[in-house]
Amino acid sequence: MNTYEISIQRENGTTCTDRVVAATPAEAKKLFREIYRHGEAFQSKDLKVELVAENVPASKDQELEALERIKAIVESLGPDSYVGTAFEGCFEIAEDNIGNDFACSMKQRVEAVVVENSRLKEKVKELEEKLAESKKNYEGVRSFSREVVAEKDAEISRLKALALSDDDLTDCIQMAREAAYGYLLEMEKAAASVVELAEDPTSPEFVQAVKDHRNAKTSKEYAEGLADRLTEKQKNLAGA
Repeated sequence: MNTYEISIQRENGTTCTDRVVAATPAEAKKLFREIYRHGEAFQSKDLKVELVAENVPASKDQELEALERIKAIVESLGPDSYVGTAFEGCFEIAEDNIGNDFACSMKQRVEAVVVENSRLKEKVKELEEKLAESKKNYEGVRSFSREVVAEKDAEISRLKALALSDDDLTDCIQMAREAAYGYLLEMEKAAASVVELAEDPTSPEFVQAVKDHRNAKTSKEYAEGLADRLTEKQKNLAGA
């Protein structure tokens, strides 16, 4: 668009001058007459047109008018025209640009979508790599957990094999009490020997009898203590 200065001499000899923005001198004259349409003298007389500036931005009204003309041309080509297909979505963008002082194009929007799509692909790739790493770590932890569980199961089985059953404990208690009774008999026998040999306490027989009595007593006390501990253990297992 260009800026044109248009002037006209009035009947009283004065000059009316105004500037308009148009594509050509002819359009500038037409726009000038539209502006001064209520002045009859402005419609009939010749107008002097002078180019003042080139490549001047058009007004919003001019752009809307141009857009409507372009739309009319495209619509006249038919609904399935190649040009109409190429312009799909472009008119709406143009209207947004005019109404909101934007400077967007279909090309820019497509390029923005391409850039965003590329960014999203990179993000998806990054997330896929993280997911793969997480799966790898998960499998590692899972494998380690299985190994730990297997080790614990083996340990439990080993401990169960070492543990005595209730019947075994009962037998052990009985054996300990029988042993204690046997040591009691040995104590009594040794005590009888001590009494019998008391007249000669320095004799080897007397000394041995005293030792036998002492050893039998120690063994008897251990056997009785063992029987008591096993009995308590059996009670605890029964209450567990």
